[in-house]
Amino acid sequence: MFIDITVGDVPLGTIDTGSTLPKTGEESHLNVRLAGLFVILLGVFLLRKRLFRSSK
Repeated sequence: MFIDITVGDVPLGTIDTGSTLPKTGEESHLNVRLAGLFVILLGVFLLRKRLFRSSK
């Protein structure tokens, strides 16, 4: 009923200290933040518009 799994040796790899780290694609998130701010401001504007329309 049990399955035997044989585990081999863990490869240690090599360390190359002479090169720089690769670029991982992490860049500025300014456009995403600006889009989020725009959506929040649009929601506030529409909410205020609805509240002022219903109070008249």
